[in-house]
Amino acid sequence: MKRLAAFACAVGVSAAMALGLTGCTQEEYTPKELTPSITSPAIAQDGVLRVGVTGGAPFVIETSSSMGGLDVDFAAAIADDLGLKLEVVTLGTDPAAIEEALVNGSVDMVMGAGSSVESENVWLSEAYISSGVVLFGASDATVPNPVGESLPMIAAQDSSTSAWAVTNAFGEGCVVSSSDLMSAFSSYQSGAAQFVAADAVIGSYVVTYQNLDVVPVALLGEASGYRVAIAASNTDLQQAVANSLSGIASNGIGSLLSTRNLGTVIDLSNLPVIETAVPAAGGSDAEGDAAGSESTAGSNAVTE
Repeated sequence: MKRLAAFACAVGVSAAMALGLTGCTQEEYTPKELTPSITSPAIAQDGVLRVGVTGGAPFVIETSSSMGGLDVDFAAAIADDLGLKLEVVTLGTDPAAIEEALVNGSVDMVMGAGSSVESENVWLSEAYISSGVVLFGASDATVPNPVGESLPMIAAQDSSTSAWAVTNAFGEGCVVSSSDLMSAFSSYQSGAAQFVAADAVIGSYVVTYQNLDVVPVALLGEASGYRVAIAASNTDLQQAVANSLSGIASNGIGSLLSTRNLGTVIDLSNLPVIETAVPAAGGSDAEGDAAGSESTAGSNAVTE
């Protein structure tokens, strides 16, 4: 499914810069005129950036009249920076299908990519938002020790990367199996678990919008992140997007978009790390952390 989202670029992101970062103003906001900085063949259609998305909430949130979410907002920011209109294309989660869409030009780039889509035909950007498997718990919780005498009970969604990470670090007996991420947090609230293991981005979204009194306590394994995927042969677009992401990170727009969609800025740099052999979460190979269903785009998103 395709949706032209020029409004998100010309109005949404620029307005956020004009109002959200500089404060209120009495002057009427006028969207800036788009001046493309990149043209075909780096993009298939002049003036339009076609972006594939693969996630449910918080990455893509769609209603009958609008489309938003973390990945749509970041795509809009990139398109705005490049002076292009944005066309959002909903893709499936199969890495081979994502690679084919990039190689055959069905889309110019794909948001929310992880290591599963990396190949000789696909280039991945630096992460535009950090992620990984995180333990959520009470603000005064002691970081659990995998070799300690008293091991914690940790809730995680069945068959997810988070569940595998808990099993690898603490043992299968420490996992409180949950059908979905919301059920995992319910186990924590009932006292059946002392922690919840979840993708940092998705877990933060659930914590914020369910108003849960938990915080990130530790990182299970290495941090990863969500990235932009582009055809390996399209070096011009790769450079343009890399420059755009660098600017988005440095000018505060990235933090603004994270706060807008997740209620917080994801910063895992100061979390203690509990070693695990399970690959870090992040991107379309992250996990099945879903509030209500494992059948979610990106295999890692919350369904609403």
